Amino acid sequence: MIPVHTELGRDLPELAWWHGAEDDPARLAEGFRLPLFDGHRSKPQGGLYAAVLRDFGHGLPDSQWAQYNDAARVKDHPYVSTLVPDPDARFVVIDSEADAVAAAQAFPGKEGHSTLAKLLGKDLETFKEKVPDPSPLMASLLGYGDREPPLIDFTLLEQHQYAGVYLTTRGQIETQYGSATVPSLWGWDVETVWFRAPFLRVTGTSRWVSV
Repeated sequence: MIPVHTELGRDLPELAWWHGAEDDPARLAEGFRLPLFDGHRSKPQGGLYAAVLRDFGHGLPDSQWAQYNDAARVKDHPYVSTLVPDPDARFVVIDSEADAVAAAQAFPGKEGHSTLAKLLGKDLETFKEKVPDPSPLMASLLGYGDREPPLIDFTLLEQHQYAGVYLTTRGQIETQYGSATVPSLWGWDVETVWFRAPFLRVTGTSRWVSV
C-alpha cells in the first residue's frame, strides 16, 4: 500500500453538518451509500460532507462552507448538527499537492474522462480542435489532452479501512485545478471532511442562524 497522509477521528477539528430537516440525524445511516465513481475527478457521490467549525471573529463558531454558500444553498439547509467522528477511524488527509498525488497513487481511478467529457462524447474531439487551449477550469472538467490530472477512486478507501477524507484549506487551494501529475479536487470549495460511511455520532441539532 502506498503511504498516504492520515489522521485519526479524535484528532480532527470540530465538525458540523448543515441539513434540511430537523429529524435528518435520526435517518443518518439511511443516507449513506457507496460513493459512486463515474469518471468525475472532483467529488465522490454519496457519503456525508461535514464542514469544519472555525472562529471567524463573530463570537459564534462558523464554517467556510456556510460563509461560501450564505444566502444561496444554506437557506435550504436550515438545521445544523455537531458531529463527533469515531475516535479510532482513519481519514486520508489532503493538505498539499503531494498528499493529493499520494492519494491518487494509492487509490487510482480507472476512468479516462471526466463526466463533462462523457457528455460531449464524440463531440469532445471537435471541441478540442476549436478550443486548443481552454481555461484551467475547463481543462480540469474535461480531462483535456496530455494535461489530464490523475484520478482518485474514492470507492477504494473502503478496501483499506479508511473512514473518509479530510481536505484542508491549503489542500483545497492547491488542488483546485490539478495538473498532469496532481489530481483536481475542483468542487469541494472549502475545507471539508467527507465520511464514506457513518463513522460518527450526532451530538446536537439546532436551527442555524447566520452570523
